[in-house]
Amino acid sequence: MQNQTFRTEQNQTGQGTNLGTAFGAAMGTNISPGNIGPAMSTNISTGINYGTQSPYGGIMQQDMRGTEQKIGAHELIMTHEVLTSTIDTINTFELYRPHIKDQRLSQIVDNQLRHMQSNYQSLVSFLQTRQNQSSHSYRTPIQSSPAYGLRNPAPQQPNSNVNQIDDRDIASGILSCSKSLAMKTTVAALECADPTLRQIMNSTIQSCINQAYETFQFMNQKGMYQVPTLASNTTQTMINTYQPTGTFTTQGTMPLQ
Repeated sequence: MQNQTFRTEQNQTGQGTNLGTAFGAAMGTNISPGNIGPAMSTNISTGINYGTQSPYGGIMQQDMRGTEQKIGAHELIMTHEVLTSTIDTINTFELYRPHIKDQRLSQIVDNQLRHMQSNYQSLVSFLQTRQNQSSHSYRTPIQSSPAYGLRNPAPQQPNSNVNQIDDRDIASGILSCSKSLAMKTTVAALECADPTLRQIMNSTIQSCINQAYETFQFMNQKGMYQVPTLASNTTQTMINTYQPTGTFTTQGTMPLQ
């Protein structure tokens, strides 16, 4: 039988930091005819508490003040995805910004940038403090009738260099960013157990929808985003395929109208 005990201690002058680690290991081996039985016992103590596992799959995190902050694993991972996508979207807008020529498009990008930055700050603040910051959805776009039909759309192809980027490229790029963030945030909202976090996600989703439609309106009015239509008889045939419901009846209940 051999017993070994190792102890290391590190002191950092001026910061009052004392890191001690105790490692104790005991190993015994018992060998008898026809029976080999090894036994090993290891004890490691660091004095560091990283939190406890929740029975529902979440992590109960403990901050410096000793208070517990509960958050589910899925909602934390999906919130991470939303925050990362928001950062990417903000950075993309910033890259596009110097190349914009149309004044109205510049205003749209600036307004959407400010709102996304505010939403990002609110979400990060909630995660760290659990205090709901007042947040609101991006303004509802002015209601206007879109132009339908194709009107000699310009051909499209990738640019060969950055100098070829025009306002249509930029508007299409920020529209795609808004759509992508809306879809990712919708998935995140469906995984949220915390009602406040879910509400923040819902507000972000509505903001993305409004931003996307505002950009679409600009593009549609400029002829950059044209909405193709089907032949009239095909459209009407598809619409008439679906009819209003009749009266539903369920055993033991009153008919539903």
